[in-house]
Amino acid sequence: DNALWQRELSVAYNKLGNTLAAKGDFDGALGAFQASLAVIEPVAAANKENAGWQRDLAITQNRVGDMLSAKGEIDEALQSYRRALDISKDAVATDPESAGWQADLAYCHTKVAGALLTKGELPDALRSVRAGLEVREGLSRSEPANPAHRQAIAGSHVDAATVLARQGEQAEALAELHKAREIVEGLAAKS
Repeated sequence: DNALWQRELSVAYNKLGNTLAAKGDFDGALGAFQASLAVIEPVAAANKENAGWQRDLAITQNRVGDMLSAKGEIDEALQSYRRALDISKDAVATDPESAGWQADLAYCHTKVAGALLTKGELPDALRSVRAGLEVREGLSRSEPANPAHRQAIAGSHVDAATVLARQGEQAEALAELHKAREIVEGLAAKS
């Protein structure tokens, strides 16, 4: 099936992009990720019900955003991160029980928040951090034995603290850091 070969080609471009990014060649990596998008977008559009292809598309959008961010092209990175976020939101709406899609959604919120923070759009960055935190807390409630969810929640509290500190809200930032510390201490005590 041609769609399967197209997906394999997209994956190959992503692997090339990852390798180039690891070498610090952000222009080359961006080109590879954009080539991957050119291949996977029509396949994903024609196969909306295929969660794997939708996930590939979201991951590649995030990778494009990462390379644009590394090059200082924050507005363009934010657009790419928001596309990944929209794909993840649609996937969660289609399959709300999928922990994988929930985790991807939280991750996309974090990416959007980071770009907004870089742009200095602090209230929007904080909203995005908190949206990701809410998703992660839901994951933790549904899978309480999974320590990765608690660790991600701690990371979200640190992200919230970063934004709050930039807003000059030191007391609130400190409260977020205390929450993160308590979670990590709890994880350390269990290991």
